[in-house]
Parts: sequence; C-alpha cells; structure tokens
Amino acid sequence: MILSQFQPKRLRNYFWYLAQGHFSRLYPPELRYFPMYVEVEVTSKCNLMCPGCARTIVPKQFLGHHTTVETVKKIAPLFPYVRLVSFVGPFGDPFLNPNFWDLHRVAKDAGARTCFFTNAMLMSEDHIQKVFTEKTDMVFISIDSIEPELYENIKRGTDYDIVMNAIRRLVSLKKERRSMLPVIAINYVIQKKNVEELPRVMEFAAKEGIERVYFTGLLVHNKESVENSILKIDRSVLQGIFEQIRRQAKALRLEARLPEIHLPTKYMTCCAPWQVMVFYNNGDVSACTHFRFPKPCFFYVKDGKFCEGVVDCPSLLMGNVNEENVLDIWNNRKYRELRKGLKNGCAELPCKACYYPYGWH
Repeated sequence: MILSQFQPKRLRNYFWYLAQGHFSRLYPPELRYFPMYVEVEVTSKCNLMCPGCARTIVPKQFLGHHTTVETVKKIAPLFPYVRLVSFVGPFGDPFLNPNFWDLHRVAKDAGARTCFFTNAMLMSEDHIQKVFTEKTDMVFISIDSIEPELYENIKRGTDYDIVMNAIRRLVSLKKERRSMLPVIAINYVIQKKNVEELPRVMEFAAKEGIERVYFTGLLVHNKESVENSILKIDRSVLQGIFEQIRRQAKALRLEARLPEIHLPTKYMTCCAPWQVMVFYNNGDVSACTHFRFPKPCFFYVKDGKFCEGVVDCPSLLMGNVNEENVLDIWNNRKYRELRKGLKNGCAELPCKACYYPYGWH
C-alpha cells in the first residue's frame, strides 16, 4: 500500500499540488493537478436521529438512497491521483449500504488509500474482519461524549456499550494481527454541552488504544442546536482547554486535530476548492460537504463579528458525473469561479455562513 502512493500519476499530482498551491501559495483558479482528497457518500440512510445533525433539515428527496458501484466507477478515474478516498454518509452510516465493501474495493483496486466514517452501531464482527482483509487505511468512529448518558443524548438511537465493544474489538484485532493499519480515530464534535470533558477524551483515547482524535466545531443548521454551538463557548475557555489537549497529545503520543478559533477579522482562504471533491449517490459533485442543498445557517460573519441569525444558504454543486466526465468537472467554470471568489476573500453565500475560514470547524 505504501508503494501505491508512488505511482506515476499520484507522484505527478503531488508535484503540481505543491508547485501551484501548498508551497507557492499561488492557488490559481485552473489547476494542473487533480484533488488530493475525494469524499464519497455511501448512503443517505441513517439508523440514528441526532438533533444536531444537518440531516434534520435535509429535503426528503435526498434521503433514503444508496450509492451504487456504477456511480463509484464513474468517479474511479480520479482514484489513481488522490491521496485519500473517504467513504462517509454524510447523512447516513456506510454499513447500511449492503454494497459498501464493493464500493471500497473500487478505490483499493486503483491503489488509493481509504477511510470510512461510522457511528459503529452496525460495525459487526464481519465488518471488523473486513476492515483488515479489505485493507482499509483509516477508520473514523463518531463519538461526541465519553459519558454514556450524554453520549446517548447527543447521538439519539445509539447504545454506548455496543459502540465501545466495537471499538475494543477493532483495537484488539489490530494488536492480534500486529498490523500498522488501519489507523483508528475518533471524530468528536465540540458543543457547549460536552466541552468540559475534552481533556478526559484524550485520556480515554490513550487508554482504549485509539491513535487520533479529531475535534471539530458544531455547525448549526437547526434552531434546537443554537445554544450548543461552539460559538456559544467563551473563546478564552476554549483556548485554555485546547492548550491542555496539545500538552496531553504530546505526553500521551496521540495525534489531536483542533479548531484554530480565529476571530472573524482573520479570514483564511478555504482550501477545499483546491483540494477536495465530494460525490453524492445521484452523481452530484460539490466542492464542500456542507452545501449540497439550500439550507439555513444560524450564524454568519458581518463587519468582522460573528452574528446570530438565520441565513439561507444556496447549494454549492459543481456538476454531476452522469452528465460530465469527472476529470473535466475539476476545472470547469463553476470550480474556477468559486476559486477566484474565495482567493479574493469574497465570503459570499453560502460560504459566509461557514466557520471554516475562521478555524472554528
């Protein structure tokens, strides 16, 4: 798998990515490389009803569908170039799609590194075994609390013990096989109701054999979640907790990803349009997983301040693989116009309601 990262197409892609973006900071609207990261929706069916999830406001026509192998094969021309193919919901759990491992195999056959996100409620022994036989590189498990009662309150429909047992079995089997892969990670969404336990999450991860902890801020798309937004937490409190986590990460030898939480006067150009393509079950392509369809956002930036109020955000679709060659979409007119706008610091809708350019997500 390591050798697959040195395939000619992938090496050439890395070179032009570094030359046009990462090192030079040129970030032109038209690129000589293909995306570094591809996100593929596996299903829009979910076994949970989490109150903070954007699924609560998803139009019905987008829900209840599985991605097919045929759709993934239309995306496959990208796989020899990219660094990572991520299989996610984003509005469902991958194990609800009975063909998940067939989708995964298309990417592996192209020599791509792969990961998937799951709530682990359906991660059976068979799925855990296939993580190793199908050579998955990373597994992300969504955990928004390490306290059973709070966990089940945030992630409605879960069973804390089932999830913990799945994690422990995955870690145990990795040790039995003496395998370097998969990297086992948890994805933790920071909310006002769980922020105080963050340092204990690091201790939990070290104890359970989890290698990486990815902390992200809650993006708010429904009224019920407003008071739990990361923006409702005092910034100085967050900075103190984050500094403690950085010390813990070093001491515990864990990798921790934290939001940067800049003030809204410091705008950072979003890297997604220069690095990412997101694909959905019907072939739609987006530059960002957060803006597939029009939706309300309950925070936005105006005059250098975070403001509370509903902003209706349009979709951010770049094309469809059933209508256009996937390699052509990457540099089509919509992608070029989006890159121009973001590079000029023009945080127009839908991007002006996103926390990413200020490091809060």
